[in-house]
Amino acid sequence: MNNIKKCKWCLVEFETNNKPKGWMANHSRWCDKNPKKIDYQNQLNYARDCFLSNKESIEKMVTGIKLAHKRGAYKHLDYKKINVSRKHTDVAKKKISENRKKYLAKNPDSHVWKRNSKFKSVPCEILKNFLKSKNIKFEEEYDKHGIVNRFFSIDIAFPDKKLAIEVNGNQHYSSKNILKPYYVEREKLLTEAGWSVIQLHYSLCFKEEELIKIYNLVAPEGLKPPT
Repeated sequence: MNNIKKCKWCLVEFETNNKPKGWMANHSRWCDKNPKKIDYQNQLNYARDCFLSNKESIEKMVTGIKLAHKRGAYKHLDYKKINVSRKHTDVAKKKISENRKKYLAKNPDSHVWKRNSKFKSVPCEILKNFLKSKNIKFEEEYDKHGIVNRFFSIDIAFPDKKLAIEVNGNQHYSSKNILKPYYVEREKLLTEAGWSVIQLHYSLCFKEEELIKIYNLVAPEGLKPPT
């Protein structure tokens, strides 16, 4: 039995039995008669420009990983069993967490986000560079948020405004696109400490209109919106 679907824009019917999943939706998105096609194209071009501006750092990271493999840094790993691991009990997890907090309290510069080798988030860097280009001053990886015994940093912070911007990847959300409990708790702690928190999905950093919205929130009074 043939599976026939019709494009809602050009009204052309297509037999989709042998087409990959999502083929019809992709056709409709880029159909010449779709009034939003030009917006999709502009967003795609902007995302490509952002990627090219970060291409050098990405290539450097990939080169480093390849070199590490050649030097045998990962030879001890059995990739067939990489996802098979023993699960810790709740008691063990609590003990590991407590020991980690004690260690970080004595060695604050040892946190993963303070290491020079940390992989930088491309979307977050796009937002930072946009704000810097508009002469907006902010703190990166800000950890002086006033929350005792919690060793996390704010992606982009405006301490004078007590405004925090967190750029979140998909790993921050559940399968239902709800922020995971750990990050909800962090926001709650920041809010109780007097901060306002903006949770920003990483995809929005590739849209110029969204960057301008952030600019309008943090720009000093009297500054005109960027063009």
